[in-house]
Amino acid sequence: MKKSTVTTVLWSALLCLTLTWTSCSDARLAEAADGEWVNTQQLTDEDGIPYTETTRYRFKHIDSGDKDGGTFTERTYIKQSGEEDGVAVSYRMSARVEGEWEFILGDLYMTYDLASLQVKMDDFDLNLTEDASYDMQLGMAGVALYEGLTGTDLLDKDGMCEEITDEWYQELYNIYQSDNENETCYQDVEIEGDVMTVGTTDGRMVFHRD
Repeated sequence: MKKSTVTTVLWSALLCLTLTWTSCSDARLAEAADGEWVNTQQLTDEDGIPYTETTRYRFKHIDSGDKDGGTFTERTYIKQSGEEDGVAVSYRMSARVEGEWEFILGDLYMTYDLASLQVKMDDFDLNLTEDASYDMQLGMAGVALYEGLTGTDLLDKDGMCEEITDEWYQELYNIYQSDNENETCYQDVEIEGDVMTVGTTDGRMVFHRD
C-alpha cells in the first residue's frame, strides 16, 4: 500500500472516530439538558436604566434519532423601575415563547416559533415624584380637585403600560427573529450536574437547574 493511500485511510479513520465521538458528546449533552434551567442578570437598557432579567428554559429532550435535541419553552421576566421628567415608573413583565433545540458539535441551537411569543404586564405603577415640575403638579392638582380625583389619577397609566408592553414585545420579537435568521447559538456548552455554562458574544453565561 502506498504511503499516500495509508495516510488517506488513517485520516478517514480519524475523521470517523471524531464524528462518532462528537455525536456521542452531543447525545450526552442533550440528555443532560433535559429539564428546567434559570439565569438572572442585572442589565441596563439603551437609556442606561438598570433592570433585572430572569431567563428560564424548559428543555424537553425527544429521543428521535434524527437530532440531539427536542422542544423548549423560554420564559423571560423583567423587573425595572426608574424616574424621568418627574414621573416614577416601576413594573414587572413576563414573556413566553416556544421552539425547537438541538446540539451540534457541542453548540446549542434554538429555533424560535415567533407566532408563539406572548408578552404581558404582571404589575405596573406610575406616580409623580418630588422632582415633578411645579406647573405639572399645580395643573394636575387643579384638574384633580375639580374632578374629585388625585394628581396621579390623571396620569395615563393604561397608555404607558400598553406602550412598555408593546416595546418589549417588539424588542424580543426582533431578537428571536435575528437569532433564527443568523442561526445564533450558545457555544461550547458544558453541563456538570445542576450547572450549565454556555458561551455568548459577551462571555460565559451560567444557568442553574431549577
